[in-house]
Amino acid sequence: MKKTIIFFKLFLLLSQYAIAEQVKGQIGVWHNNQPFAIKVILPKFTKGALANDMIQIKNLPDNFVIDEDDCFCFDINDDRFAYVHAYYYATRQIQEYNSLMNSLGLKKIKNLKIYLQKSLSGTMPHGSADWDKNINLSYSRHAFDVSLITHEIGHEIHGFLIGKKFSDFFEMPSTDDDWILWYHKLGIIEGVANFLSSLHLGSPTIGK
Repeated sequence: MKKTIIFFKLFLLLSQYAIAEQVKGQIGVWHNNQPFAIKVILPKFTKGALANDMIQIKNLPDNFVIDEDDCFCFDINDDRFAYVHAYYYATRQIQEYNSLMNSLGLKKIKNLKIYLQKSLSGTMPHGSADWDKNINLSYSRHAFDVSLITHEIGHEIHGFLIGKKFSDFFEMPSTDDDWILWYHKLGIIEGVANFLSSLHLGSPTIGK
């Protein structure tokens, strides 16, 4: 009997993500400096909830389940909203990068892992990337600025193209000259990520 109950629960869990070809979800868009929730068709799951061959959103919150309308439609102030928001925008961006990679005869990006963490209210959103397909995003608002995602993915694209991990690129400085070089490297890395983010978002200031 116990095995039957476990199997039934597992069946229900798996069926949540297979019952519909088009799973919907709510994401955030910004207008006049205010976030609004809109419903969209989410990129298809192939490896469980909020996961596909390109990216995986990790450490999902409790009670992350689809509703009766096949929608991950959480309130804009719900912690779960941020995870759907990140999945949608990150997947769309990697799809665009992979299309470009394919046209250049380069390998596609796969298995990028994104970890979300909610920070204190009023804290500036920030993130980190290790050039080894791991991204950490810290946000204070669930409908956080998409540039946070595009910037950190920009870091991963940079490392992917030069074939290095972040730890390979940096050695902790021991002299004043080493510190100067270290900050120069950091400036280049941040500048590349900002540039790629701006290109992706269609910044009108690029090239002016």
